[in-house]
Amino acid sequence: MKVEIKSLKARGKQVDYEKLQKRRDQYKQELIKLRKELRKELRKELRKELRKELKAAYEEFTQLYSINC
Repeated sequence: MKVEIKSLKARGKQVDYEKLQKRRDQYKQELIKLRKELRKELRKELRKELRKELKAAYEEFTQLYSINC
């Protein structure tokens, strides 16, 4: 389906609507994929930091416990 653009910049040019829609869908899929990867990486980093904090808290607890016993 060809659609004529009415904007001042591209007046009179014909655009293939299906092509535009296909390209938009591709960009949408790529964006979804990138968001998924980003979330995965963020979770990975968060887990690392939480492990470090948990380890430090456990060591502090064991030191305090050994002093009190």
